[in-house]
Amino acid sequence: VDPNLTLPGWGEWGGEDPSLNARQKRRVEEAQEAQQKEIEELRKKRRDANLSRVIINEDEDTMPEVYKTGHIPFWCPKPEDFTAATVHPLAPQLNTETINAKQLAPRVTWRMGARIHPITPADLPPKPPQRTERRKLPKRGGGAGASRSQHSRGSGQRGTRSK
Repeated sequence: VDPNLTLPGWGEWGGEDPSLNARQKRRVEEAQEAQQKEIEELRKKRRDANLSRVIINEDEDTMPEVYKTGHIPFWCPKPEDFTAATVHPLAPQLNTETINAKQLAPRVTWRMGARIHPITPADLPPKPPQRTERRKLPKRGGGAGASRSQHSRGSGQRGTRSK
C-alpha cells in the first residue's frame, strides 16, 4: 500500500483505498496540511502577495545568451543610441507604410540630374604596406609519376594505325 496520496489524481480512478489503516490516513492528512502551509508561506513571500489581480513574474531572464549583445557595436557611441536603434523593427508587417518608408530611406539623397563625381585615388584612405611571400612549388622530377603517365597513354599498341 502506497500511503502517498498527496499527489493530485492519485487514487481517484479506483476510489479510496480501504486497506489504509487509521495511522496511514493520519500521515496522509499531515502531509497534505504541511504542503498547504508551505504553499501559503511561499505565497506570502511573493512581491505580488498584497496586490489583487496582479501577477509579477519572478523568473530569471530566460533569453539565451546567444541572442544577447555582450558589447555595443562600433557604429553606436553610446548604449542609449544602440537601444534607440533596435527598439523599432524594420519589418513592413510591423510598421505603417510611411514609417517603413522613412526607416528604409537612404541617408544621402541627390537631386535628379545632379552630377556625382567619381572617387579618385586621392579620396581613398592609404593602404597599409603588405608583405607577400612567394609560394614554394614542388620540384619537378622524373620519379614514379612520370613513368606511370607514359605507360597510360594510348591503347598500349605501338606502330599500328586505325583506318
